[in-house]
Amino acid sequence: MMDAAVLKHGLKAAMRDVAEASSLPPACYGDPAITAMEVEQIFRRGWIGVGRSDQVKNGGDFRTLDIAGQSIILLRDRDGQLHALANSCRHRA
Repeated sequence: MMDAAVLKHGLKAAMRDVAEASSLPPACYGDPAITAMEVEQIFRRGWIGVGRSDQVKNGGDFRTLDIAGQSIILLRDRDGQLHALANSCRHRA
């Protein structure tokens, strides 16, 4: 479980004026609980950018990505349209 004092310190640091800014406590960079909170609060809350259109220039081009533990396929179809799909096996739900 994430230490409440670490979170409180991080929130206070984020609200300071730029002239008084400091980095987050070291625990914020390696604590699995903080990583889990970031995934839930940032990556699972809405749409996020996963790449640039020039990374899949031609019809049939694709890239696979891992975004916070979710496999994503970014592709351009034959008509030139971009798509991003959750890379999951349908027959295994």
